[in-house]
Amino acid sequence: MRLAAILASLMLFISAAAAEEVELTLTPDDSESTTYAVLNDSVNYKMLQEAPEGVTAPEGSLQWGALSIGEYGYIACVVMENNAPKKLYLDRDGDKNLAEETPVEVLLFMNRFPVFRLNDVAFKFKLGESALDGKVPLWVTHSATSAVIFKAAYVGKVKTECGDVTIAWAPGSDGVLALPPSLASLYNVIYITDKKFEIIKNSLTVRNGKLFAKYELKTVEGIASLKAPAGLTALVAYNEDGTQVPALPSGDKVCLPKKTYNFITIVIKKELENIRWELTSYISNFEAKNGAEIGAVLPLSCDLKITQNGGQIIFQPSIADASGRAARIVNNKDVVLFAPTLIIKDGDGKEIAKHAFQPG
Repeated sequence: MRLAAILASLMLFISAAAAEEVELTLTPDDSESTTYAVLNDSVNYKMLQEAPEGVTAPEGSLQWGALSIGEYGYIACVVMENNAPKKLYLDRDGDKNLAEETPVEVLLFMNRFPVFRLNDVAFKFKLGESALDGKVPLWVTHSATSAVIFKAAYVGKVKTECGDVTIAWAPGSDGVLALPPSLASLYNVIYITDKKFEIIKNSLTVRNGKLFAKYELKTVEGIASLKAPAGLTALVAYNEDGTQVPALPSGDKVCLPKKTYNFITIVIKKELENIRWELTSYISNFEAKNGAEIGAVLPLSCDLKITQNGGQIIFQPSIADASGRAARIVNNKDVVLFAPTLIIKDGDGKEIAKHAFQPG
């Protein structure tokens, strides 16, 4: 028992020694596509049935809410016009005089719910024995199913052979996640060639007001080396439970843990004239084993299937990759590229009709 305890302690020490540390800096992001939703009790917005006691309210038809961000809480007042939210007042200084605050108007509607943007909202969170405070821009939805969405996160960069991995923590969230240089989703684990990049759980620490997280980048056993197609940017493998396993290639090699996946997504990205294009195709029931080939993706082929249903003619355009798999192309506005123009000619080759399909 004593030997086992010593060995366990030694392994723990080796694991801790292998971990690296990265500083995370609070970084705003004003793009509409970047949001950090926090789903726990430390960050929330709730509608109130009546005005809190002792408040001074602006004029108009009013509804009330309460915003919590870690250790700080705020009263919110929403002015209604024609039974719809119009303006939001936030009691930033805690004196309950909302009439003196500068209101913000509805920014946009998300799933029919009004979204207000609040800038420089102060927060404070306890992390272990220390506390982290600052100010952050956020979106708030005033509805029965309210949400708080941060427009900033604590972000750090880790250099790898496949590019910089971004590490992000939204204030108050339950965990730190990693963003590969070539994908748009956040993950706990990324396979970078034959190495496993992993965020160490519960590793956030605050020192001198600065935030740090720990990670590991190490070679692990049970990894299959696959032959990557030309131009591959990334693979995302899907387990039976829906969890995702991202992998980044190096040269003609990409690696995944040895097993059979429900399907994998093949991703190739290019940037042309300041527009980012993404090509994806898919393989079902893929077994990751040494030497397995993903199969060629480029060049693509296009097909147009024409069928008739009574007096209706149906045109079904499609794209396939070089291995015959269904593919799609989108740009950074998420618009499908394949939008063909149909030209109908008579028997002599004379054009008699023309129609440009809309994207998608």
